[in-house]
Amino acid sequence: MKTKMKTLSIIALFLTINFVAFSKNDNNKSESLNQKATICGQVLDKITGEALTGVAVKVDGTDDVVYTDFDGKFSINNMTPGTYNLSVNYISYQNSLLKNINAESSVNTLKVELESVAVK
Repeated sequence: MKTKMKTLSIIALFLTINFVAFSKNDNNKSESLNQKATICGQVLDKITGEALTGVAVKVDGTDDVVYTDFDGKFSINNMTPGTYNLSVNYISYQNSLLKNINAESSVNTLKVELESVAVK
């Protein structure tokens, strides 16, 4: 009888360990499917190198728009990993289109330099 109890205990322990291991693998798969990416960067004047405040950075094909802070920095969070085009617009500067920006499950940092529109 004691041998049967030991055998049943060992089998139960083995099944419990396997169940826990497989459930952790399933959680890791679902977490990797839900990973989000961030694209951040800084927008500067091409000639002076000064940070530009209030520049609109838009993810093309979406309504997602962020604006640069006082240091010219922006951050677009919670993006699905993939490739995006970004439109960068600022009054009295030439618009810029950043093509094929790769947003992975990590932070992608960009340096954007805008050129001032010449006043005639």
